Amino acid sequence: MTIKSEYRKAVPEDIREEARSWLTLFHCEETNEGDQRLFSEWLNSSEMHAIAFAEAERLWNELPFASEVLKDPTGNVVSLKRSNANAVSSFFNRRGAMAAIAASILVVIGITLISQRSAVSTKVYQTAIAEIKDVMLADGTKVTLNADSRLEVSIFDKSREVKLRGGAFFDVARDEGRLFRVAVAGTEVRVLGTAFEVWEGPRTVRVSVTRGKVQVTEEPNEMASIREGEVNPSSVMLTAGNQVVTSLNGQAGKIQSFDSESTLAWRKGHLIYIDAPLEDIVADVNRYRKKKIYITDAALAAMRITTAFKVDQTDKMLAGVMASHALMIEEKKSGIYIQPKN
Repeated sequence: MTIKSEYRKAVPEDIREEARSWLTLFHCEETNEGDQRLFSEWLNSSEMHAIAFAEAERLWNELPFASEVLKDPTGNVVSLKRSNANAVSSFFNRRGAMAAIAASILVVIGITLISQRSAVSTKVYQTAIAEIKDVMLADGTKVTLNADSRLEVSIFDKSREVKLRGGAFFDVARDEGRLFRVAVAGTEVRVLGTAFEVWEGPRTVRVSVTRGKVQVTEEPNEMASIREGEVNPSSVMLTAGNQVVTSLNGQAGKIQSFDSESTLAWRKGHLIYIDAPLEDIVADVNRYRKKKIYITDAALAAMRITTAFKVDQTDKMLAGVMASHALMIEEKKSGIYIQPKN
């Protein structure tokens, strides 16, 4: 069982300690059916347990001194072969000696796990309402962060991982040795070096590619992340000029072409919509105003609208949409509410 470093998920340290203890038990001591039953119950009770044990197993097998002492030709910890325990028992005459070597191995495994997931750099970027910001990441990637958005960037030795809320345009610095991943609302975008936009809406996530290739998939769950090479059936590959919209659980829709001028107009202070749901327009507009707009009716939220305006003219946009679509607004201290005319 192996884990790709770029897909490994963070596991609580107490669970990792439990995993290392089970691993040491099976390598360094005699076990019985009761031990195996308890281990099986522990392993199957949580996906995190399976991930932690797989990590510990892989690192154990990679430690030269562990393999020399234990002489496990298969490297298969879960097989629970008694020859391992017998070999150690004959090598160490006292249980205390076994405990000492086991403790040493556990310490090394723990240190290795921590060092592998320690980010070379981690930084958070955030924009205020109506603020658009250009930032340069530590790896040379250029990002334009949309208004009222947040970006958490962790640069590791073998991967570059980004958590996004809101919207951003990425011009990713190419690095063949480090995958660049963007996670947003159940969707994950994976690239090596390319340019693309990610937009988070009320019910969907939109990915639009202007250069290179981009893989879009749902965020892998913990069990999927421990299966080497597993292909996600909902994964799609986008090339320049392609766009896909995913649901909030990461399920991808149909690949389609898009107009980059209108889609990326926000970078120049404009918002352009062609046959877009009103709720998507309102979600964008709310990034640029303190007094939020709310839609009171599901049918209104789905209404298709075509409009264009500057980001500092949201009141004019609102008045225009109300007049042309037989809608009305009610303004309260808590916000502006769009509703159908009676």
